Amino acid sequence: MTSECTTTQHLRETVLYCLDCKKSCCSKCLFKNHPNHTVKDSEDVFQDIISKSNQFNEDLNEILQRKIDQKQKNEELFKVDVEDHYTQTVATLSSHFRELHDQLHFKELDLKRELKSYYDENLEIFTTVISKLENDISQTQNLFTEYKIYQQKGGFSTPDTPSPLLEESVDDKEIDRKRVKLGRLQQQQDGGYIDFAKYQQEHLSFINKYSMTIEDLKRHDMVEYTKYKPILEIFSRLKFEVSMMDLTNERPVISSLYKTKYIYKAFKEQGIERIDVMADESHIVVPKNNNPDVLLPSGIIDNRIYQISVQDHLYYFNNDKYFCIDLGLGMMAKWSQGHLPALNPTGSHYSSCYDGKDSIYITGGVDNTTNRELKNIYRFNVRSKHCELLPVTLMLPSKFHHLVYGGEDILYIVGGFSLQENGVNGTTMAIDRISKLNTRDLTIREVAKLDKAILSVCFDPENQLFYIITFTRPFEFYVFNLKTKELTSLQSPPIVLVKAESISLTKLYHCGNTIAMIYPSPTMIQTIFKYSIADNHWSQNEFKLSMINIYK
Repeated sequence: MTSECTTTQHLRETVLYCLDCKKSCCSKCLFKNHPNHTVKDSEDVFQDIISKSNQFNEDLNEILQRKIDQKQKNEELFKVDVEDHYTQTVATLSSHFRELHDQLHFKELDLKRELKSYYDENLEIFTTVISKLENDISQTQNLFTEYKIYQQKGGFSTPDTPSPLLEESVDDKEIDRKRVKLGRLQQQQDGGYIDFAKYQQEHLSFINKYSMTIEDLKRHDMVEYTKYKPILEIFSRLKFEVSMMDLTNERPVISSLYKTKYIYKAFKEQGIERIDVMADESHIVVPKNNNPDVLLPSGIIDNRIYQISVQDHLYYFNNDKYFCIDLGLGMMAKWSQGHLPALNPTGSHYSSCYDGKDSIYITGGVDNTTNRELKNIYRFNVRSKHCELLPVTLMLPSKFHHLVYGGEDILYIVGGFSLQENGVNGTTMAIDRISKLNTRDLTIREVAKLDKAILSVCFDPENQLFYIITFTRPFEFYVFNLKTKELTSLQSPPIVLVKAESISLTKLYHCGNTIAMIYPSPTMIQTIFKYSIADNHWSQNEFKLSMINIYK
């Protein structure tokens, strides 16, 4: 039998409930497992829940509605970004490969047709050459036969048995001419007569034929055939290019599904408030926690420029740690933390941005030991929670700059403050430039210099526009066209600061046709500022609270 209490089995009667651990307990494990915790009688806890049935119903209804909204959003997301994208991509692949196949097939036929024409020309040359050689072979064989006849007859051809070959080859007119010139000499020998003119003509004819045949044998006629071969080096490159064809993870940035809908306000008391930008309503989605397991770093949690939203998760980075909360758990959500050895253990005020895939990029910040700006760039994987230092740095050490997602493999570093930029007597000055970081080849370059001190910025990826609030009194508002490099003045936000109030860091949110902002001033704690892009007009609204705002 076990000597200790477990989660499902206690050694004493279970009559107590720990509000901090959200677990039942007994008198045996109370002091050992729940020291300094808030413990109540389980019956009292049950009665509390029953007495708060209205609030309980509201919470359940809110969770239910949020889940329904998430379901609809996921269905729309799947339809637009999965089904439609899959169908279009398959059609694109089929079209490209069909076109490539047709081009290869037609090119193959053209090359084979051209090669066949060269083959036919060579075949005609070959047939002519073979015919000539066969004729030469026949004449040579006949000459060889005639030569043997001369040998057998002692080199003479008698009038009674003239050589038909010689008779065919002797020109009658030539014979007559020589007969006239030489006359007819006869000599009796062995009871007969020899015609010396004919004798001489036969020998001369044979000598000429022999000489010509020997010359033909000595002459080697070289036949040149037309030979072509295809240029196939391109196939090596083509095979390589085909092997490099792959699928890449793509997150659509133009889709309205990725426009900002909610702004989250996190507090060091662990609670989180969610503001609906369009409805001007606020909800407490995570209550405060008086006994947290994780202590959040003060100074950055309540400032949204350090906040990264990844689907239903919020992230913050400070020193060599990350802090994360899963808002999908609703009221049960709690902060967690992890150690990141790659980060600077004395670094803070990092600027960061989610790339729409698996990574959060962390840049710049301040070294709290030296109080100097940093220029390192890190990559944090939201799945594995692994962080790595990249072999590329910011163009200038910087803090308080804005890192915005600019599309596939592109991040923009906008503004910031640096002692290295126009620093005078150790005074940190504003940076007035936009830099472009390519996360694939890890290169960085300046794309624009605005001649304006930049306080806050958001990016419209569809139209390639930056909306910028300047670090000035009063605030100025501009739009910068990344394509044309034009900077246009817009209506200034209706934020009036008293002389004693310093300028605070703030964050702009691109919400489709609206730009939203919550300025972190005690006098504007429940005010949301919204800019209509179509009307070039700012408005300010007090957002309503669905629950008591315990963070006032």
